[in-house]
Amino acid sequence: MKIGLPLKLGLGVILLFAVMLAFVFSYKPLHYRWLESMLMSSEASEREKAFASIRSDGPTATPYLERWLESENDKLFLAACRILVKVNPDILDKYHARLHRLVNGKPSPFTDDAAAAIDHRVSDWMDRYDDDPARQRNMYCYRLKYHESWKVRKNAAQALGHLRDPDGIARLINASTKEKNPNVRQSVVWALGEIGDERSVEPLQEATANDKDEDVRRLSSDALQKIKSRKPGNAQKPASSRNP
Repeated sequence: MKIGLPLKLGLGVILLFAVMLAFVFSYKPLHYRWLESMLMSSEASEREKAFASIRSDGPTATPYLERWLESENDKLFLAACRILVKVNPDILDKYHARLHRLVNGKPSPFTDDAAAAIDHRVSDWMDRYDDDPARQRNMYCYRLKYHESWKVRKNAAQALGHLRDPDGIARLINASTKEKNPNVRQSVVWALGEIGDERSVEPLQEATANDKDEDVRRLSSDALQKIKSRKPGNAQKPASSRNP
């Protein structure tokens, strides 16, 4: 049977419409599988692109985020927490136990994600972590880098100095150059002196020579002297100096 041109055109339109429907229904799942792979990346820039894309989807992202909350993959779980803490934080309340587990370990983007959710939803975390310096450190590392209030960032730097945990050094060194508020930088360089790690010497020298704030320069110099005065191999912690 010979098919006429009008029938061929009609079949072509139907086929094209079917392909378009298939694309529409498969686009979101495929798109979110791709975003999942980006969130697993060790590259911070890739993860940030994924977060931006998910946020731009608005409420349509919610089913995928809720699915990630139930995932056994901790990275996906934390990615969902990071977004939901801004748009629907109440949903995180039943996941407190998992968040408390994940805020442990060395400071990382993933402990930051857990700390962000805890900071927003667990009002008594300071009391809960009173005898848990590793979790305290990670909470203060998160606050130092991300909190909107400079007073909270300043207090976080002071807390890290009192904890004297070398695993907080990297976050403090980063803040010594990237923190814009001089009041916070004053506490940052003081904290570096309290911890006394040799990795702090170069950034403290830089701050002593070039920071625009006079008090930061003075406190950096004091911190350097404190580090240099420590005798090698002396396991005894020196007395804490007055924090700024």
